[in-house]
Amino acid sequence: MSSLHPGRTWDTESSGKWRKNFAGKTALTSEQVDLLNEVFPDGRVYFDNEGAELREGPGARTLFNNGPAELWAALWGEEHQLWRLSDRQVNYHARYLESHDLRAALDDLYFDLQGFLLEDNVVGDIDLQLLRRAIALYRTHRFVSRYVYVAAPDAYLCLHLALHRAWGTLRRLGIWELLTSLVSAWEHVRLNYEPGYRDAAETLCFGDESIPLAVESYVTDPYSQLQMPAGDRFRSAAALLTGPFEFGLAS
Repeated sequence: MSSLHPGRTWDTESSGKWRKNFAGKTALTSEQVDLLNEVFPDGRVYFDNEGAELREGPGARTLFNNGPAELWAALWGEEHQLWRLSDRQVNYHARYLESHDLRAALDDLYFDLQGFLLEDNVVGDIDLQLLRRAIALYRTHRFVSRYVYVAAPDAYLCLHLALHRAWGTLRRLGIWELLTSLVSAWEHVRLNYEPGYRDAAETLCFGDESIPLAVESYVTDPYSQLQMPAGDRFRSAAALLTGPFEFGLAS
């Protein structure tokens, strides 16, 4: 860094100027991100203590903008990004998806989630990639629902499973509470202001849309209200969860 910025004094250790950033108390400035990106650029290869190549990682600016495993892009990116972020082969804009495309993507995600729930030694990157897919598909369904009806209340169930599968990684990153609060708010809004979506959730749970859904309980623990055979696979998957079962239980 000294050769790249001659004449600049760093004294970062003695001044403690980065401590609040790394403690999460102060946001990084654009200049700080640029400096980190010089040390950790896109495509940098990392090695373990034995000299074996581990992986090629994203650069500091890419990580800052898109988040780990592109979570920020899935959470807040434009709709045209979502289908790519859900790991589908063709990058459609969400508006032009057919209902069977979304249905197939959700089924694939569920089976992948179920498979990894059975694995004890899954690395954090896989958990976050599954979570990115679940977020992207949930947002895709929310967006598509403005144009065409697709009965897919299991988009939330897949997202709930993915969040809980990744809870240990999310806690280490310090974003568990942020994500669970955000996702809970999304689902509250949908259940309260999208009658068709709420009817589909009630049918999934009770087999009858005329039976009212306990929204608060459903948002925090949807599996407890799944009373129909259609919900059996999600109850089985939820039984494999090792983290907190309901949102808000991990501090």
